[in-house]
Amino acid sequence: MDALNRVCTGIDGLDTQLGGGVPPGTSILMIADSTNALYRFLDEIAAFGAKQDQDIYWFELDRPRGLMERSLNGAFEGHEENITILDAYQPVGAAGHNGSSPFNFQDVDPLAVPDMVTETLSTTEPGGYRLLFTSLSTLLQTLDSGEVLQFVRRVVALGEELGGLQIFTLIKDAHPPEEVAMLKHVFTGVFELGMERKGFGLYSYLKIIKLLGVSDAAKLMLFNETEEGLRLESTKRVF
Repeated sequence: MDALNRVCTGIDGLDTQLGGGVPPGTSILMIADSTNALYRFLDEIAAFGAKQDQDIYWFELDRPRGLMERSLNGAFEGHEENITILDAYQPVGAAGHNGSSPFNFQDVDPLAVPDMVTETLSTTEPGGYRLLFTSLSTLLQTLDSGEVLQFVRRVVALGEELGGLQIFTLIKDAHPPEEVAMLKHVFTGVFELGMERKGFGLYSYLKIIKLLGVSDAAKLMLFNETEEGLRLESTKRVF
């Protein structure tokens, strides 16, 4: 598969190492702690898609609206109308949702999120969207693991059919190993974002554990978090 058949994530070092991006229809499980780097990563992927006039659907279960808006503010540079944020952080009608916003926030009942995801994808044009879901860890507090796994299988299949880019986050080291193993099996891509100590230094890394449709996909990339965004190394690292 050549670069013409890849979906650019919008993160330069990552796209360079993957030969242009990820295959169309990829659904990525991003395993990470809830750090600023994780949200910068997601913000950049969403903003890049918005600037390509793609529809961005962001299902948010983990962060208050004000915190999310501050994180996204400025990243979209006039393309705010391309992102729809399905806000399930609090029950519908909870306090704190007043005031104007450049973003399209829609209140969603947390229990209705799985149906909302599939309903949203059923009306989406093939190829022209990005879906971000934070996080499966929170959904697993609401539904049992079997229901969540069934939901994920359904959404991954829809993503492959529609050719979009879908990213779901999972809190690192917060779930039984067998539960994580089943989720890794279902997704077409599995990434891990973390930090490791080497000697006297701390190194932030992005590890690609699995990416179907890309030969020699397993990679480890170090990155720095700057005011301009995440900067990933563009040369291959052996691990």
